[in-house]
Amino acid sequence: MIVSGGAYADEPRDRRRVNRTTVERVRAAVALIMESESRRRRAEGLMHCWGLSREDLDEAARALGTPPVTDEEWNAVQDGRGIQN
Repeated sequence: MIVSGGAYADEPRDRRRVNRTTVERVRAAVALIMESESRRRRAEGLMHCWGLSREDLDEAARALGTPPVTDEEWNAVQDGRGIQN
């Protein structure tokens, strides 16, 4: 809810605290999403730059203890849909 400074002053103190907490949680969530997207773009860039095959990528995922990419993810990376600058 967007309110003018005067209207905000009329809000009960506990409601202002709830709103501030909500804003802090949203900011933290957005920061996590942005960092995740940044890591994804870097990883996709490296995949293309290094010319990794599906087998290479699956081997790297096993070595890192992460699940292999899905067919949908692999296809998105292969046709360039996954890379957005």
